[in-house]
Amino acid sequence: MSASIDWTPSKTPMYPAFLKVEDRSCLVVGGGPIAAQKTRELVECGARVDVVSPTLDSAFDAFRDAGPGRLRWRQRAFERPDVVGRFLVLSATGDPAVDNVVYDEASTRGILVNVVDVPDRCDWYAGAVVRSGPVTVCMGTNGASPSLSIALRKRIERLLTPAVGHLATALGEARPSLKRAWPDYGERAKRLNRVIDGALDRVDALSNDDVNTLIAAVRGCDRSCDAATPCCALDALEKR
Repeated sequence: MSASIDWTPSKTPMYPAFLKVEDRSCLVVGGGPIAAQKTRELVECGARVDVVSPTLDSAFDAFRDAGPGRLRWRQRAFERPDVVGRFLVLSATGDPAVDNVVYDEASTRGILVNVVDVPDRCDWYAGAVVRSGPVTVCMGTNGASPSLSIALRKRIERLLTPAVGHLATALGEARPSLKRAWPDYGERAKRLNRVIDGALDRVDALSNDDVNTLIAAVRGCDRSCDAATPCCALDALEKR
């Protein structure tokens, strides 16, 4: 007989949130491959990033030309005033003495700071991310095991197909017309939930044309929506 494991949180759970970093000033201290990965993620989300480091790893080469004002390299050691005016700060030098100075200076000024791989020196964690169009899934383990987050990400990547992203985009574009067709939120949600559940059941075989068929059908549906009534949108999909 296997013994059961009772898990008791060792720390208060973190509040999950998605940060808008577009056009925000962010600081990355360090020039190694981990700093490059974190910098790339920030740049891809539209941040304006200053990297402070005497040297840069070749991994930075792939995105050094990110666009005007998106990425600047300060070729020198970290200085305390570097944190002034930043939305967030990330330190990945691998030198505990430098990382501690970065953390102390940023936290004293009330700036969100993350020292890579040092959980008790992090105000936030960068989780393992999967994206499909506007759909973003981010996984974290409260700092317990980044490796587990990465393994889970690989599994979820197999589920979050391009069709899911197209479905999200199409639903977003159709949202104003769907609100006009079904102004009552409860009625609209009931219809959309039924269509989305049916679409996700078929997601492995769902094409962009299938998604467009679903959206057009739910816009024009005039049936009552209950379990005993066939779904207009799913009927239309079956007839394609």
